[in-house]
Amino acid sequence: MTILGSNMTHNGMFTESSFHFDTDRVEIDPLDDRKRKPVDLAQARGHTAVVKYLERELHKRKSLFPRIDIWQLVFGPAGNSKGPLLFFLCSVFLWGYPMYLFRCVPLTWDDHPNIHTFFLTTNAAMWASLIAAHSLDPGFLPRNTNEYHQTIRQITNLEKWREDRNPVFRLCHTCRTVRPLRAKHCRVCNRCVLHFDHHCPYIYNCVGLYNRIWFLLFSAMVAINCSVTVYFAFACIWKEGWTLLYVAGLLEAIFFCGLGWILAGST
Repeated sequence: MTILGSNMTHNGMFTESSFHFDTDRVEIDPLDDRKRKPVDLAQARGHTAVVKYLERELHKRKSLFPRIDIWQLVFGPAGNSKGPLLFFLCSVFLWGYPMYLFRCVPLTWDDHPNIHTFFLTTNAAMWASLIAAHSLDPGFLPRNTNEYHQTIRQITNLEKWREDRNPVFRLCHTCRTVRPLRAKHCRVCNRCVLHFDHHCPYIYNCVGLYNRIWFLLFSAMVAINCSVTVYFAFACIWKEGWTLLYVAGLLEAIFFCGLGWILAGST
């Protein structure tokens, strides 16, 4: 109630608070001593964004149908999970490569040697870019900085500052740092990241200033490799017909192909 009764007009503060309401399943309709609900306090203070969020969240929680988060189904659950990365690795090493070596190569190598060479080259580039995107520092900001503590000491004078130069809304109290423009705190890594794009579970790292190019290359290589895989699947189907193995391989390739192009186009 205290959070909702305070000033939450700033987008960053509201986004952070709504995240905790969602993930921690905080009760959002308790009554205070005067029998007022959080939505009543928000309406009284004119916080329209908070009112809309609370009404939407109440409707979802009272619905008979379960919530389906498409983003979570595709990109993995919130939190520090290796599930999507392990799913990708198992799909490639336990299914994709065995199918390629023992079914696709014997059937199509003589007909398409150049495409196979291109496919092997882009696979090597995919693994190199995955290792780089995973292992490089994406742009983590230093923690417990002097600038942060100096700003805290000057907080009583901040009302006199121009709004566009006021650093209060750029403070991260978790990292104890002042975030520059386009930096954001990653809730999974629990660090602030320069030019933060998103936390990608498929590379098990944030996408930021210093590894964005490698992530873009990895996404593009996944998309290209899976596009070639779709071509190989149809080539095998043309020779041996519609078997369960080829249909399963085709569906897997289409899934990762679409995912790769979406990630490459949105980064």
